Amino acid sequence: SEIDSLVLAVPDVNEITDHGVIANAVTLRKWWLPSAVEPPTYWTQRGFPFELELFLDQARLRGSLLRAWWLVASTLNKSKHTEDVLKTQDHIKYLECSQTKNQSFLVLTIEQGHTDTSTAGTFADVSASLAYGLRALGASVRTSRCTDALSCSSALSIPKELPIVLGAHNLQVFLDSSSNQPIVLTDHASLLLDPSRVLLYNFEHVNAKMLSMNLNNSPSILSDSAAMTTAAGSYFSSVTLEIFRRAHTVWDYSSSNIQELTQLGIRATHVPLGAAPPWHIDPDLKHSIISSSFLSGISEDDYGLIDVLFYGTLTPHRANILASLRASPAAVTIVHANAYSNGIFGVSLDAMILDAKIVLNLQAFDNDDEWKMPRLARLLANEKFIISQGSCSKASDQCWPFREGIVFSPLSRLKETILFFLSRPQARRTIARRGLQTF
Repeated sequence: SEIDSLVLAVPDVNEITDHGVIANAVTLRKWWLPSAVEPPTYWTQRGFPFELELFLDQARLRGSLLRAWWLVASTLNKSKHTEDVLKTQDHIKYLECSQTKNQSFLVLTIEQGHTDTSTAGTFADVSASLAYGLRALGASVRTSRCTDALSCSSALSIPKELPIVLGAHNLQVFLDSSSNQPIVLTDHASLLLDPSRVLLYNFEHVNAKMLSMNLNNSPSILSDSAAMTTAAGSYFSSVTLEIFRRAHTVWDYSSSNIQELTQLGIRATHVPLGAAPPWHIDPDLKHSIISSSFLSGISEDDYGLIDVLFYGTLTPHRANILASLRASPAAVTIVHANAYSNGIFGVSLDAMILDAKIVLNLQAFDNDDEWKMPRLARLLANEKFIISQGSCSKASDQCWPFREGIVFSPLSRLKETILFFLSRPQARRTIARRGLQTF
């Protein structure tokens, strides 16, 4: 396959700025492609192109990480979100035929508008795995996304499909021009999406106590994305709560959320995520990461240029934890994958996951006991070593089946735990293998 471009990045891991060089297709043909198939001596005999020598020198001087994380190639872009579009009459006939015995579903992801750069990536794997599971049960499934009222009504145009809505909290951004309230909470809900006719699948943290304090307030005007969240940073706001009250059916991935929703008077069903092929990273990408490890002299047995990787929304709670881990004494070098963006997804994130020795799973909020399966599923499926903040001590906990394949650590011992396992690659491999087997 033809490679378009490659970006070598030297992240300033404790700040928000990166330094890098972009190699075009001509340069790639000269040095990257041969390096993927030739032994490590290839470039010691021929020498790197001049601009890459300068780049490598800077990396050594800075003591920074170096890896070709953003490799853009058609064979490595399989995780790009695609939609199942009804284009042919044969496809429509297939749906109609299948409906005679089984339900047809539309897995619909709601985005926050045309400038939203994170929602599609956030739910891509969830959408794909959900569709896979439903099809395995014999159902007909279509996936789609919508960014505004027009695209939502278009996606919902096929009768007899039951829509399963992901990112339902984003419905609060679409306002009715006359009342300046969310369309789904007005008499014009059918112009966008009528909650009473769909299944809402929640993946946001629910805090009943915080929401209860706002129950006497009417849904607020949403002038910007910050207004969509609670004080702790969750998108399950009082407006979202009202949307869920009107839903035909509510699913939630987290059993702890189910308890919170029950306190708020919402009957929800616990529908956890499970193993499915969409969680697996392209093996070609893994081969590329391992093959290029000679750039830093790391052995294939313990490859990984990133000591500790964290990715996810930087809530105040997480920011404080990262600052503490990075502080002296015994400072830990942590790469926050999306520190300078609204999210990193697909091949870019997969490459960083593969390149990490430890992936850190942090609670998003204080007293947060959600089981973060949307994040952990991809890590478990690809045999990655995970250190998760928190405990897993009760058989009733959602984490209990995975207790042998994930290292759990209280916040007070998190730094100590990270440093302990950084120097023990064999222990990391053993535990990660158990995680894969459990998943």
